[in-house]
Amino acid sequence: MDAIELAARYSFIPNRLKYCGPEDADKVFFDYIITKKNKERVKELLHDFKALRLYLELIAKNNNKQPFDKEVVEAYWIGNSLLDNVNNQEIRSLILNEFTKQGLPKTTAQELADNTPVGITPHHSFHVLHVNFITKKVDPHITNLDKCRISWGIVKKVEDTHLLIEYKPVISADGKTVLGKPKEKRVNYLKEFFDSIKEGDAVSVHWDLAIEKLNNERLANIERYTLKNIGVMNDPTP
Repeated sequence: MDAIELAARYSFIPNRLKYCGPEDADKVFFDYIITKKNKERVKELLHDFKALRLYLELIAKNNNKQPFDKEVVEAYWIGNSLLDNVNNQEIRSLILNEFTKQGLPKTTAQELADNTPVGITPHHSFHVLHVNFITKKVDPHITNLDKCRISWGIVKKVEDTHLLIEYKPVISADGKTVLGKPKEKRVNYLKEFFDSIKEGDAVSVHWDLAIEKLNNERLANIERYTLKNIGVMNDPTP
């Protein structure tokens, strides 16, 4: 899977739900996932996912890479060591200077920047759980936060259009956002996204859609960087 397909897969479902990105980009993304045609058009459409573009540019700049290098795309959606090279001040600057250009009120941006804890990484979990939804098309309650962050789970049963998975949901507990105990959940499943799928496979999930299978390394990375961000947000360093 190349970087463009990886980005298209994770951007597909929020666009289909009309939460972000250019109208009907999901149709072009779906076609690329299946046929690998119109790559430049897909890249153009991904560029119009404003928050995604800004994070990819930030990660790339701090690692001497291009925004659509696969490692960069992987860092944002799944997590890898590239995230560790982006310092806290640059993340705060992103919120103050770039997100305000995308419609985030300056007072909100200043509060978010001031409360961005040391040790945070520019992983998708940070954007969902700290910044929330800039477009205001989605209410930032805990159920939507859980659906929007990239979750992971183990397949327990394969059905025709759904997978039964076991995963840990994002919940509120004692005024903090944490991962809860494992529970089962049925998520949507597009056969076109998978060469094969079976019980015991690990999958990533975005907005209740299974996105891709995860090997052990990538499974460990998504858990590590999600938990790292949750941890520093719950116990911030001054």
